[in-house]
Amino acid sequence: PPPLGGGIGGRLRRRGAAVLCPPPRGSGPRLSPTNNLEVWCKENGREDLLEEWDDPHKGPEEVTRATNEKALWRCRKAECGWTWEAKV
Repeated sequence: PPPLGGGIGGRLRRRGAAVLCPPPRGSGPRLSPTNNLEVWCKENGREDLLEEWDDPHKGPEEVTRATNEKALWRCRKAECGWTWEAKV
């Protein structure tokens, strides 16, 4: 049998039929206007996360839930003001 090719966007050949490779591990659903962290927070009662979002480079509508991207966060208690970087 021919060797199997793969990788992102690669194709596998099995018994003469080409099939698309599965997406890379951890790639998750694609970002869209209806699939992003902001929408997820609102649909799941987690507006508290939106209050703590403090990243000047991207908004919560520009990342998906459970991505490996890092973002800046700020404690929502006014007297605290603590900021940190964590994965979304």
